Amino acid sequence: MSRTRRLFLLQCSALALSSSPAILGSAQASGKSLPEQNTFQSGDLLWPKKPDSFIPYNSGDPNSPDRVREQWEKERAEFIKSISQLPQTEYNKQLIARLRDLTFDQFHAYYTTGLPPGTPAPAGNVVGVGHVAIVDRRADGIELIEAMPNSGVRRLTYDQWLAGRQGEKVWHGRVRNFDQVQRVKIVDEAKRFLTRPYQFWNFRLDDDSAFYCSKLVWLSVKRALGVAVDNNADPNRTIWLSPKQVLNAAAILPLFVPDFY
Repeated sequence: MSRTRRLFLLQCSALALSSSPAILGSAQASGKSLPEQNTFQSGDLLWPKKPDSFIPYNSGDPNSPDRVREQWEKERAEFIKSISQLPQTEYNKQLIARLRDLTFDQFHAYYTTGLPPGTPAPAGNVVGVGHVAIVDRRADGIELIEAMPNSGVRRLTYDQWLAGRQGEKVWHGRVRNFDQVQRVKIVDEAKRFLTRPYQFWNFRLDDDSAFYCSKLVWLSVKRALGVAVDNNADPNRTIWLSPKQVLNAAAILPLFVPDFY
């Protein structure tokens, strides 16, 4: 079996990564595809995933797994070249070394499942997600704020968001230990970044010049509530913060789980 096929099957599973209470909180797999809109509050988070499909790292990318691999490898080479031309600080050296040793399969498994590169997969299969968006519950309806390729940081209605994600399942979660008034500040921060460009190859989570989806969540939560959603306050990373890491973070209370994750 090819590496692409093995990776495809890993991502296509609808089974659990874990069913431990520490991860699931009070939520249980519902068997339904979408959360109830009346449960949404501003600052909540949504993770979409189309069943039985390859998960691109650029959400909505229509390309095949092989084409996505080629694109990632090209982007990696270009990024390493650009960093190599900068002053070689210890951080830049670590970043280059990490990326040079990282294969696409390792990256993709990590980004969609949250498993660190080199970590053996758990028994059973893994449900993966590749995107996360922020809920803004308004008097006139529900909107989402997200970072997307081509459009950058944008705002759209929940109905528009769903219309572009036909057949997808959606996980719903909330940052723990803060009240509703406090969590509204997550949206206020995210709004500051509207129209900022999308940039996947951007490893400083406190750089607000450009975003990818989970970086937008991390920085909005950090500036709004003073906490790192993944319990790592260091913004200088040598690997991406994945949507699945945010979904599985101890700081997140799961409210709707279409499948065990």
